[in-house]
Amino acid sequence: MSSDEQARGHHENKGDHSMATGQSEQDPAKRLRDLEAMLDAIADHGIITLDIGGSIVSWNRGAEVLTGYAAGDVIGRPVSVLYPEEDKAGGLVERELRTATETGRFEYEGWHVRKDGSTLGPP
Repeated sequence: MSSDEQARGHHENKGDHSMATGQSEQDPAKRLRDLEAMLDAIADHGIITLDIGGSIVSWNRGAEVLTGYAAGDVIGRPVSVLYPEEDKAGGLVERELRTATETGRFEYEGWHVRKDGSTLGPP
């Protein structure tokens, strides 16, 4: 066997070993870090996760680009900071949090308030 064939065979065996042992499935912390890195790399969509009380717990690069808030500005704050006053007064935030709690997610394409006070709306 040539050295090129040996190198290919060795590479294929490494791949088979990884799949056979399910290493990627057995390390949930690594899978979570990989997922977080992938979500953070998305720059044209704001992806925000909240805790059960509606406080922001993660903030991707897209959310920063769209709103002007850095992660450190908003993590730990209530998601209502992103909503116009009339939506807050109308109970929209509470309805959306209830929907997210009941279904496990909520996608909102309405108006949000940027850090500079300007609004960001649907395309």
